Amino acid sequence: MIQQIKNKIINGFQIKKEDARKLIRADLEKLSRASNELRQYFCGNAFDICTIINAKNGKCSENI
Repeated sequence: MIQQIKNKIINGFQIKKEDARKLIRADLEKLSRASNELRQYFCGNAFDICTIINAKNGKCSENI
């Protein structure tokens, strides 16, 4: 069942609510493996990172 749903997603289909409900009772290890395969298929192993830097940091002379 998990593989069938995974293959549907890879082929461009959106899963239906009934399919998602079936996954609630699925084996967690198999579900995790399939979700990782989907992540690799759609996103690969690379990711972008974005950071926010605190430029003020409390040491500004205007903080008095």
